[in-house]
Amino acid sequence: MNPTRATAMKVDKLKVRARKNLNPPPCGTELSGLLNCFASSGDYLAVSQCAQYSTSLANCMASKGRTKPKEKSTINYHLARMSKTK
Repeated sequence: MNPTRATAMKVDKLKVRARKNLNPPPCGTELSGLLNCFASSGDYLAVSQCAQYSTSLANCMASKGRTKPKEKSTINYHLARMSKTK
């Protein structure tokens, strides 16, 4: 087993691939719009020019609320422990 390779791990006949986070971040488009506005104006204190983006980001954050992170699967952890004992 190659310890530097993080894409897949083999234990006997089991093969588990690394998880891929495909979910876009909540309010990501609003945040990128605000940051792009700050970058185009050249000043991060340009409140009057970027007011539309900041209100849309604030509304998005207020509507989404805080979400509890999902518990991670421990299959990779247990497979790594099993492979170390051999």
